[in-house]
Amino acid sequence: MEYKIRNYSSYDDDPRFAVRSDTGNISNISDRMVRLAAKITESYAGDIFYDIDTLNRVVESGKNHAWLLCLREDGT
Repeated sequence: MEYKIRNYSSYDDDPRFAVRSDTGNISNISDRMVRLAAKITESYAGDIFYDIDTLNRVVESGKNHAWLLCLREDGT
């Protein structure tokens, strides 16, 4: 049986909502996460660093993954 991988979100091609890296260098993703957290949240934006650390560990493991980050006014 053959499967075809396709986008599952209409936001995948919008750079405001989806950031990708084809390599292990995820600095562009981390940068976007920090900028959004600082812009959207009123407090605890620094908590984003825990998410970035987790993302780094997942990338280093070499496993495929998809990540959804939710932000709210009171923090990440």
